[in-house]
Amino acid sequence: MNDETASSNRRLPDRDRADDGTTDTAVAVDEALPDHGISPDFGISWPAPLPLIVALASFFGAPFVAAVVGQVLLMAVGIDPYPSAAQVLGQSIGQLSQGQGASVTGPDVPVWISAIQFLVGAGLLAGPPVVVALRRGMGPVRDLGLRVVARDVPVGLGIGAACQLLVPVLYFVLRPFLGDRDVSEAARQTLERGRGGVGVAVVVALVVLVAPVTEEIFFRGLVLRAAERAYGPTAALIGTSLLFALYHFQLLQFPALLVLAVILGTIAMRTGRLGTAIFAHLGFNLTAVILVLGFPGLLS
Repeated sequence: MNDETASSNRRLPDRDRADDGTTDTAVAVDEALPDHGISPDFGISWPAPLPLIVALASFFGAPFVAAVVGQVLLMAVGIDPYPSAAQVLGQSIGQLSQGQGASVTGPDVPVWISAIQFLVGAGLLAGPPVVVALRRGMGPVRDLGLRVVARDVPVGLGIGAACQLLVPVLYFVLRPFLGDRDVSEAARQTLERGRGGVGVAVVVALVVLVAPVTEEIFFRGLVLRAAERAYGPTAALIGTSLLFALYHFQLLQFPALLVLAVILGTIAMRTGRLGTAIFAHLGFNLTAVILVLGFPGLLS
């Protein structure tokens, strides 16, 4: 049995079933197949092409709107890093066409503007899938796997920390191909945006708490589940992992992000929920912050 057939034969547990045995969901997916090791809770009830529409709107719309909001806030406080509003539109389109997240860049951007911009982008990335699950599906717990159990916390944090600690090993293996590069540069630049004190605390909170939740809802909650139903588990896992790594558009970090995404996707498929993946993502980011701030030489 191939991946696509296996995917189509699985059935999500029905939330509401009428007396005659019919279900009110547009799509029902069956019990897990042991040959693929996928949880019976892994699936999505939305009818096609709704998952694709929501995914595309969130993936491209969230960073674009965040960039425009950032530009408006900068002009409101009298900071104009661009000659015209049209330039931010051009930069955003250029970034999106390369797979980057569109963002306002320029000198002396206050950390509170960067924080608002980040929150807008994160909210628009994860918000639409949750809203559609509530209004058109079986809810975010069933459709997106947005559920946490107690063991997800220690297991997830341990997996995430281990993955981050193994990053230097990965880049040691890849050194003949990538050269001797500072893989912590992107993380260090992110923390430097806080400019010390409260600003760093805000950046850390966004990176460690907000990003793991919102990105897991979108990538492993919506995209992976929808792709698995359409293309089977193997293609879905590979495709979603590549998309996740490209979304951050950090070429040097691409190998580590790709490996992390495969691990997070595998966890989400096998557990049928996002809890472990969220805390693994959180542990990965938190360990990076600790290493950059406390042991800067380890990742360089």
